[in-house]
Amino acid sequence: MSALPSDETAPLCACGKPVWIKKTGECRTCYKRRYYREHRASVDPAPGVALFDTLEHVEHLPAPPPQASRPASPKPPRPRRSSTKTTTSTSARAAVSDAPSQPPPVGSTLFTQISPENWEETRQLVLPPTNVTELAGSDEDRAAFIAGGALLRLWGERKLPSARIVPSMLLVHDMLAAGRPNNAVLKPRRSTKSTSLIVEAFARALTREDFRAVVFTATSGKAGRSRFLKDVAPHIERLYPNPRTDPVHLRKAAGQEAVLFRENNSFVSWASTVDDLRGEAFDFVIIDEAGEPERDKADEILASAMPTIDTRPGAQIAAVGTGGRYLKGNLLWEWLERPDTGVVRYAAPQYTTEQELEAWEPSDEHPAAHVRELVEATHPGLKAGLTTLETIYSNFVTLPREKFAAEYLGIFRDPAGGGGLVNLERWSALTDPNDELPEPPARFTIGLAVHPDQTCAALVGAWRDDDGKACILVLDHRNGVDWVADRAVTLARKYRAEIAHDTQGPVMVEAEWMQRQSPRPRLRPFSWPMVRTASAAIVKAIDQGELRHWNQSPLTDAATVVVKRLSGPSNWALGRKEREDDITALEAAAMALHAYDQGRRGFSGAIFV
Repeated sequence: MSALPSDETAPLCACGKPVWIKKTGECRTCYKRRYYREHRASVDPAPGVALFDTLEHVEHLPAPPPQASRPASPKPPRPRRSSTKTTTSTSARAAVSDAPSQPPPVGSTLFTQISPENWEETRQLVLPPTNVTELAGSDEDRAAFIAGGALLRLWGERKLPSARIVPSMLLVHDMLAAGRPNNAVLKPRRSTKSTSLIVEAFARALTREDFRAVVFTATSGKAGRSRFLKDVAPHIERLYPNPRTDPVHLRKAAGQEAVLFRENNSFVSWASTVDDLRGEAFDFVIIDEAGEPERDKADEILASAMPTIDTRPGAQIAAVGTGGRYLKGNLLWEWLERPDTGVVRYAAPQYTTEQELEAWEPSDEHPAAHVRELVEATHPGLKAGLTTLETIYSNFVTLPREKFAAEYLGIFRDPAGGGGLVNLERWSALTDPNDELPEPPARFTIGLAVHPDQTCAALVGAWRDDDGKACILVLDHRNGVDWVADRAVTLARKYRAEIAHDTQGPVMVEAEWMQRQSPRPRLRPFSWPMVRTASAAIVKAIDQGELRHWNQSPLTDAATVVVKRLSGPSNWALGRKEREDDITALEAAAMALHAYDQGRRGFSGAIFV
């Protein structure tokens, strides 16, 4: 007598054949297909959970043979393939336990599960960002974000064993919940920067009607497709294996990659080229690797992406990435600096010097180096357990310094002279327009700078006030150079001040003339390493608000156009984008301030070239 129930009495499977498994309502063929689709792909299978709780649900199938006990082993042995059908999964990829997750140990920064109730508690564990705009968020939106993360198996009943809840992901969600149309996220590698935004897109697509989101990878369409196939598609297929009937399903054809949500007619798609954005309308646009494209491509991306949100109320664009090669014209950098942009930023100071990046830890050879300290202060993935200091140190040793600084410290480099070195909003906050020009104090230092084409020159005084704040004052600034040496000597004699100057270029003509005067003024020549240090020091003072000026045109004009002048992969000083740009006042101020901080030192009279 056949074990197969008769066609007249048995219920039918979705394919039209008699049901074989009562609990799932599947015929034998559909059961086998699903079983092998979920379990056969494992390269190194290990014992896992059973498909069903008891054997009564598979009563039509022969019972599995008894398994002989095996001695304990650090690595489960690979089971032999048997011709007898069993109901026990052996997939290592599954590795999913139905047991409730355990709470973290006391003092731990990791949570295995997340809910609206412990959202605030978890977010408080975040590594403090360098910059973050206002935060918002409701329990409803946060519950949706949690559901979106469950699709990628970051948490929930079927979370991956290696998955971690990174508090900075919650920070990104709450920043986006504030509702600013344009948003920027700067985070180092391996810190869930892109994952946070993809989860946000899934969250909204799950809970909103006719929601449309798109992910565009600014480097290449191939990179975006690879991310979709490796990091998104496997989890969706595991949770929703039947694309014909499940509420969430995939479209994997090249150039048409998407996750579709049947119940509310929403989708999250992956765009291969900027042409895929043109003529479309989206509620949420993610521009991944936004710091990588060059200026022309960045303009093309924005021209294609910005109109897509015009007709969708409440739509947002989020640019995400690591530090790039350019500043001015860099999509990510400009959005990070805009006052109307929502921002989450993890980065080391932009003025970090080459000496600080020379070594992982300070040493006798590199006393200023402190890369480990910078990494610990700017990498949220460390605190969450996503990566380790050992792994990052290995990359520090392997990668060029410039590349490591961009990828892991968020420091933008500017070999093309893109601009944007001085934040003009901060610069404007460092002056009081009602203040009158002061008289220099009893002790200060004069800085002298001459344009390479000898079209102009500047004399700037620098000192520190009673609070330790740097003060810079333009003493004289004119066209030409015939006047500058005589004026510098006059001021130096009047105030008994030292004169700091560069040792390269036409300024040396003026320095040699001053050295022949009697009495000879005290001169402080600056070598190239000293110029680099002085440049970094004044930019740092501006960024930290530890500088004061009196809104004099030569200084403000210089701050507007100054860029990084690179020498080698990471050495830089103040420089010009266009040759005719006048930054002499800022150059003189940087040298004067550094010389003042170094104190009065004896000078032999030799000029170092």
